Amino acid sequence: MQKYQNPAHKVGGELSFDGDKSISHRLVLISALLKYEICLSNLSRCEDVKTSLKAVQKLGVKVREIGEFTYLDGSEVKARSTDGEPLELYCGNSGTTARLLCGILACIKGNYVLTGDESLSKRPMERVALPLRCMGVDITCGKNGCFPVLIKSTGKTKSIIFENITNSAQVKSAVELASLGLSEGEEPTRIIETNPGRDHTARLLRHINLKQPIVKSFTIPGDPSSAAYFAGAAAMFNNSAVRLKNILLNKTRIGFYEVLQNMGAEVEIISKASTYEPVGDIIVKGKMLRAIKITGDLIPAMIDEVVLSGVIMSFAEGISEVTGARELRLKESDRLKGLINGLKKLNINCEEKEDGFIIKGLNLLNSRIKSNDKMTLECFSDHRLCMSFSILALKTSNGLIIGDSKCVKISFPEFFEKLQNFILE
Repeated sequence: MQKYQNPAHKVGGELSFDGDKSISHRLVLISALLKYEICLSNLSRCEDVKTSLKAVQKLGVKVREIGEFTYLDGSEVKARSTDGEPLELYCGNSGTTARLLCGILACIKGNYVLTGDESLSKRPMERVALPLRCMGVDITCGKNGCFPVLIKSTGKTKSIIFENITNSAQVKSAVELASLGLSEGEEPTRIIETNPGRDHTARLLRHINLKQPIVKSFTIPGDPSSAAYFAGAAAMFNNSAVRLKNILLNKTRIGFYEVLQNMGAEVEIISKASTYEPVGDIIVKGKMLRAIKITGDLIPAMIDEVVLSGVIMSFAEGISEVTGARELRLKESDRLKGLINGLKKLNINCEEKEDGFIIKGLNLLNSRIKSNDKMTLECFSDHRLCMSFSILALKTSNGLIIGDSKCVKISFPEFFEKLQNFILE
């Protein structure tokens, strides 16, 4: 489904967002290992998290939804036979579901097969399987190390020293979750990272006991990756401002806001609370933007916002560059190629590199990129490309047609509705 996105002259407002997708996934999946019920508020409503919910329900988790609250009870999840036909768990388009589920299943005896849609089936799973094999899990990937993934689990794992050379938060989380299958008294698994990424799993596990509840209720803070599109839009317009309310402020997730500040936007972070995760408001005001260089050290803290950053760089004075982002070639699409192809279609001076890109900004704080209302930018069913190109359309002369816009449901189903309400002029 294509969607026309109209241009804007001013944006702004106060916005709240559904719960962080990464935390939502983890709480839903961990529920399959708990022997009691937990209550979640502000759970993400995106398709990926719904996929995780369906997976744990198939494992035996009881799910109840009452108003804004979701109740998950894993007390009836049982060990299964390792003989016979495996239980199929469909992971849709969700790499997070698939990779974290490998760690969960390492702790639940049984015979399982993970499958996915056409896009997910092409994504690498051997990077998860390798450390889990070292932990004693019988796990086999399909052709080229992809899907289907077969797991024969004894429900028990062993300790390892794991070096996370890909800096993948999903692989790290799978290992952390599989470590819940260690025998009592066994040496804990040690994870080595040169550039530490998301630590949501470790934070949650400090507040969770598998048998006896420490905390039974979790309020999930707003998703900083969803909020980033509105922060980026505000930064591109002079005299525009946005307040993003009750947002996750985990330092491994807010690298994009640091980038905006370093590019010249006015960014204020107001801390409110810190329970299992820090939470607060973020205020962004548009200013004249300048070019920036982003290297691999910052990429893990903004991996979902690199494409959006490329859009913002198009309106900054000078030459911007991103390096160390090769991981984006292994997402729902090759995001580096998709971004640069889209920008070139609008005659933006840019160049694709093996692990990033170079963009010469147009310095268009008060002017527009020329377009026509029949120009289409393809997003290759990739939600991050789709939303980033929609923000780009705001600064064009006549708007853009965004290809396959329904893919935003993967992470942010209410994106277009929020965006239209965000446009003031």
